[in-house]
Amino acid sequence: DLDVTYMPPAVEGLTLFAAANWNTAEYDEFGNADCWYAQTKSQGCNVDLNGDGIGEAQDLSGEPLLRAPDWKANFGFDYEMSVFDDMTLRFGSNTSYSDSYSASSTNFGDAYMDSYTKTSANIGLVGPDERWQVEVIGDNLTDEFVYGGCAATSFANTVAIGTDPAFAGTGTEKGGVAGQP
Repeated sequence: DLDVTYMPPAVEGLTLFAAANWNTAEYDEFGNADCWYAQTKSQGCNVDLNGDGIGEAQDLSGEPLLRAPDWKANFGFDYEMSVFDDMTLRFGSNTSYSDSYSASSTNFGDAYMDSYTKTSANIGLVGPDERWQVEVIGDNLTDEFVYGGCAATSFANTVAIGTDPAFAGTGTEKGGVAGQP
């Protein structure tokens, strides 16, 4: 983890900042993780918890932790200057980057958030003695769609009551509740 803040003496009111974080987080032992919907034995839903021959769980030991990107970083600036009668103009910007990460507690392959970059900016006017403030804030100006949690679930064509366990449930050779391979 590295954090840097710098206020250049040549430009009064300017603050520059940056941070970077490197993280390699993985499950040490997680032999009873939930399976995702329709996950088959060959896809890893092969941990038989109750001895019935059907996999009820998967082993995620050594897999990446949920919402734990390898790299995160941000950088930006804040600037303020006096204007008019004892008022202050403030503006700034912040750009953040995140490496890809798993957004599913089941480590479902389609539930990975790709790496992304987001930028935000602000401009504001502060009244004398900071008694009032008007500010316009633009968040996510790069219009990035970001998610932090996903569940691989489908209720299409499923049978919730009266399903034969030989043909349904995660961890069977047929797949999930709908018997998908």
